[in-house]
Amino acid sequence: MNVILLLDGTYGVGKSTVARCICKINDTYICVDPDEYYNSNLSHYAKYGGPASNNLVLRTDIQNMVKEVIPNNNVIIPVTLFNRKLLDDWIRLFNDISEVKHFVLYADKKTIEDRINRDAGRDKGFALDNLDNNVKYYQSNTINAIKIDTSELSPEEVGDMILGMVNNP
Repeated sequence: MNVILLLDGTYGVGKSTVARCICKINDTYICVDPDEYYNSNLSHYAKYGGPASNNLVLRTDIQNMVKEVIPNNNVIIPVTLFNRKLLDDWIRLFNDISEVKHFVLYADKKTIEDRINRDAGRDKGFALDNLDNNVKYYQSNTINAIKIDTSELSPEEVGDMILGMVNNP
């Protein structure tokens, strides 16, 4: 049975970058990035609300994409699930499809701020304005997740670490 990896964490921590690295390291993984789908069809999804993780129509579309690719692939979903209800909703989307492993990527605040400021395709104001609340949430509300401090690691190192944990639980 193939696996679904939820790569969770605050904006700018490196979820999408790590997901792409995992796909390069192991070609049995497909990245289904809600933010990419949301941003590529903003006129459609924006009318249903945002951010991407909170958009009910987008969630259903992501669920359908995962159902389509999971028989032949593992799936990585980089997403910011900034409250417990969102986390529960996203896990519920996939529980009947395949095993879900929840990883939370984190880093010190300065590292995240630097990453956000270097990212050309990001709404920096939104990401920075929400950083403190997101960091507080991830420090105290992700007890059952597998947590990885990315502060001193390259995306490839984080990807290797995650694959090691998935392949050798």
